Amino acid sequence: MGLIISYSIANCLLAPFTVPLTFTIFGYITRFLIRRKLKISYSTTVIGFFHPHCDDGGGGEKVLWRAIYALSEYAVKKGEKFHVLVYRGGKAQPNTEILSKVNENFGIDLIKEKSVPITFVQVRLRFLLNQKCYPIGTIFGQSIGAMLLACECLMRFSPDIFFDTTGWAYTYLPAKIMGCTVGAYVHYPTVSSEMFPKFKFKNIFEILKIFSSVKKVMKVIYYRLFIISYFLMGCLVRVAMVNSEWTKFHMKRLWRYKGMWSIKLVHPPCSTKAFKEIREENISREKIVISLSKFRPEKNHLLQLKAFARLKQQSGFEDVRMILAGGCTNTSEKKYLEEIKRIAVQQGLANSIEFLINAPHEKLMNQLTKASVGIHTMICEHFGIGIVEMMAAGVIVIAHNSGGPALDIMKTKSKIPVGYLAYDEEEYSNCMKKIFNELSDSDINKIRKASRETADRFKDEEFDRNFIKA
Repeated sequence: MGLIISYSIANCLLAPFTVPLTFTIFGYITRFLIRRKLKISYSTTVIGFFHPHCDDGGGGEKVLWRAIYALSEYAVKKGEKFHVLVYRGGKAQPNTEILSKVNENFGIDLIKEKSVPITFVQVRLRFLLNQKCYPIGTIFGQSIGAMLLACECLMRFSPDIFFDTTGWAYTYLPAKIMGCTVGAYVHYPTVSSEMFPKFKFKNIFEILKIFSSVKKVMKVIYYRLFIISYFLMGCLVRVAMVNSEWTKFHMKRLWRYKGMWSIKLVHPPCSTKAFKEIREENISREKIVISLSKFRPEKNHLLQLKAFARLKQQSGFEDVRMILAGGCTNTSEKKYLEEIKRIAVQQGLANSIEFLINAPHEKLMNQLTKASVGIHTMICEHFGIGIVEMMAAGVIVIAHNSGGPALDIMKTKSKIPVGYLAYDEEEYSNCMKKIFNELSDSDINKIRKASRETADRFKDEEFDRNFIKA
């Protein structure tokens, strides 16, 4: 009996060490076996990109594919050997079909002969990332779901380097346990101080009143605990990159590291090269307002419709049209798109708005060379690839006065504006009115020239260089 008790106590004490050790050994064994199966030499570094929704057509996906392209170019130039894994969910498709779609959507050619080998690792637990699975404690539930999904990824193929391009920090723990070096490109923090309830009080009675609200207190405790766990996950990252000054500010507050490594600012890739070849005098601008962003609630298309409706109510703007272009892939995005179409009809804009859904790269370029004004309305947009691409095309952009657009893109030392910032529908409407009616042709050309020069700071090649350097 004494032996059984001693054995049980020993197991309890050793469990925190034996479980991670078991997973680490398992990681090395699976890495060895799958390397042999795929005939990957031991001099080749295997890099696994965690991006389960890699088929989407948004800015996050462009970062993923351009990062792989940058690795490919670096491997050719320096003679390094890489093998890339992409963990993806959804229906299985041939590699060539997926990469052809990447080339069509982003103009990134990964099918070429000298590209690094790419293996797609099909996973089944992607549904665990869906917020509808977690009616209560959504952020924590999704994070645990991401951790379980990462476990599936690593059990199928454990790489040398696990690189997350989605921002699910809980994936770092299983990757570290399985013996991987962890890297991350963070588009925006999972949690921030803005999520906390705002407590304002003048005296002790108001303090007691606040704490009598159990729901608010529980919410504060919930977010505090999550922030602590988020910080601990950040301790596991060897290389961390962020996409903007806004994101960097928040991440430095959340991952308070000093000395061991610093958070690197690597602006996302923006396709400016093709637009630079287009000369302004060779194209004819029309009275078109274009929006370029995914169809998601946070993109705030409703504000665009309100501002455009306000403009159309004024005389002299009857012939102005709007194009809403962007990606729409899953059920929730399609539902949101239908709601936006319904509101456009209610606002009396049905005949003035065109929807351009999942359009190929060339078609988008064609529309951007016709448009005069670009509009972007997301509050605290972490960066805004679409904004930069509109600017590169010579479109005068009006963006929300917050986040990446205010801190990174529109920020310039030049006296000539590179675009405009606005807060509400009135300001957006006034900016559109100013561009269409009040600015001279000379002023418009100066703004277009300045915005194109600014956009060049975020070109694809800059991302390639900074990504490899980081």
